[in-house]
Amino acid sequence: MAQAIWFASPFGLRIQGNNTMTFSSLIQQWMQRNDNYYPVSLGLMAICWAIWKIRNEKVFENKQNTVHGALKIAMSWFNLYYNPVTANELEEDDTTTNVSNDDNLTWKAPNSPFIKINVDATWKNGSFANTRVGRAENSLLAEDDGFLLAAELADHLGLHDIIIEEDCQIVVRCLTGSMKKTPWRLWKFQDDFKELITKFNNSKIRHVTEKRNFVAHSLAGYAFSHNVQTIWTNKQMPADIAALCLEDAI
Repeated sequence: MAQAIWFASPFGLRIQGNNTMTFSSLIQQWMQRNDNYYPVSLGLMAICWAIWKIRNEKVFENKQNTVHGALKIAMSWFNLYYNPVTANELEEDDTTTNVSNDDNLTWKAPNSPFIKINVDATWKNGSFANTRVGRAENSLLAEDDGFLLAAELADHLGLHDIIIEEDCQIVVRCLTGSMKKTPWRLWKFQDDFKELITKFNNSKIRHVTEKRNFVAHSLAGYAFSHNVQTIWTNKQMPADIAALCLEDAI
C-alpha cells in the first residue's frame, strides 16, 4: 500500500525492486533542492503522515483505505500548509469579530480597566519586524508573532485586563477559533499564545482596519528598516515615529 502511494504521488517513486534507494538519501535529495522545501513538506509532512494515519486507522479501527484516499489526505494537508488563504477561510461567519462602520477610522481608548495593545508586522523576503526582527516564511507567521509579542509585553508589565488589536483578519480568526481550518504554520504560535493568555484575568482579541492600526504599522516599518533586534528598548523613540503616534492619538 505504501509503495503504491509513493508511486501514485507527485514524486512517482518506483520503490519495488530498487535496492539503491534509502529513505535517508531521499530526504537528503529533497533538502538539497532549492524550491522552498516543497519536496520535504510534501514527502515528510504530507505523504508520510498520510501513510501513518491510514495505517493507524487500519490497525485500530479496521478501516479500509485507498491509494487515492491517502493522497487526498496528503495533498489536503500540503495545500493547507503552503496555501493558508482560501476562499472558504475568508468567508465571514457569526463568530468573526468585525469593525463597526461608524467612526471606524479613529482609534478608541478602551474602557477601564482594560489596556489596549495594537500590533502589526512588516514582512519581506523571509524577514519580518514587529518591533523585533526575525525570520518567517510568510507574512502570516510574522503577524502571529506580533500577538505573542503583545502578550509577552502585557505579562512583562504586569497587566491583568488586555485587548489586542490587529488588522490581519486571518490571524485574528485563527486565534479566536473562528477559522474553519487553522493552517499548520500557525499551530505552534496558536498554542504558545493560548498559554500566555491564561495569565490574564480578561483578554480580548479584535480585528481592526489598517487605518485604525496606523501607529503599530509605522512602528513595525521602523523596526524593519532599522533592524531593531531587542524586544524592549531604553532608546528614545525617534522624533518622526513619536510624532506619528501623537498625531494618531489626537
